[in-house]
Amino acid sequence: SVNRPVSDGVEVDCASNNVSSGVANTSTVDPAPVVEDFNQVRKNIYDIGNYCQSNSVRSLTNEEKISLVENVWRPQPVYKFPSSFSSFSSNHSRSFQMKWLEEFEWLAYSEEKSGSFCKYCVIFSHSKNVGKGDHQVTGALVTQAFSNLKKAKEMFRKHENCTYHKKSVLIAENTKSIVTKKTESIINQVNAQRRLDIEKNRKRLIPIIQTIRFCGRQQIAVRGHRDGGRIGLEEPEKNDGNFRSLLRYRDNSGDNDFKDN
Repeated sequence: SVNRPVSDGVEVDCASNNVSSGVANTSTVDPAPVVEDFNQVRKNIYDIGNYCQSNSVRSLTNEEKISLVENVWRPQPVYKFPSSFSSFSSNHSRSFQMKWLEEFEWLAYSEEKSGSFCKYCVIFSHSKNVGKGDHQVTGALVTQAFSNLKKAKEMFRKHENCTYHKKSVLIAENTKSIVTKKTESIINQVNAQRRLDIEKNRKRLIPIIQTIRFCGRQQIAVRGHRDGGRIGLEEPEKNDGNFRSLLRYRDNSGDNDFKDN
């Protein structure tokens, strides 16, 4: 550690580097370990392997999910991936290739699990069982690290063509749109449409109530010979009553609040 300068009136034991006055030792800590610890914490947070179990993802907010996808831990170019042998009888070893992360945008490597995952399926595939009838069980790249490097690219291409992978990517895009306020959530969209329907129906009631009050004040009979069904804008062949005729008259005169009634 590096000690700060002390005044002339303070005795210093050079051997032990301790200050003998009543003032506490104001040594500072080398910032390098702090930076290293911060990077380690960041790596632990954004290592995709820490989220391959559904319980880990379920507690995340939409904002945290998008942050994880966009900032997922990525090894440095000089990172040395662990090697594995293709079989017990083979001396040929294989290791994960950095270029695969460039070729497959959805791919993420986990140092924690020593293998690769699909970041979209890990975060946005909400069930271990997928496919038609939920008969297909997710495994490597989703709930388990992929480490079969012999057929890696073949498996990667197969995965990105899976229906559940495409669905996870779509959910991620929709979630990002909601988080960035470009799109309202489904609940808000439904509620917004419901509010519009309520307001429209209330407006339609106003001319109907006004017409009923007008008929009552003028002692005009409301019901006609046929007063059921949809009110058309054209005059019917048979008289359908004063009330319906008055509504039709209002509509043809420019009152469009109840045109769809």
